[in-house]
Amino acid sequence: MSGDVVLDVLAAVCLLGGSFLAFAAGLGLLRFPDVVARIHAATKPQVLGLVLVLLGLALRLRSWPMLG
Repeated sequence: MSGDVVLDVLAAVCLLGGSFLAFAAGLGLLRFPDVVARIHAATKPQVLGLVLVLLGLALRLRSWPMLG
């Protein structure tokens, strides 16, 4: 396995994980009854999901300055 394949697999895992967390945040908005619980359900997974998506993009593009 070359380094490019490993980076592509890591990028795919990060992108899929971030997408799943964003989806879970959306489900949390629909599921919880009050405003405070909805805000909590929307923000906690969304932040980690965004970080994972950006990390996945950086690994896929192989360029850190592209994201800055």
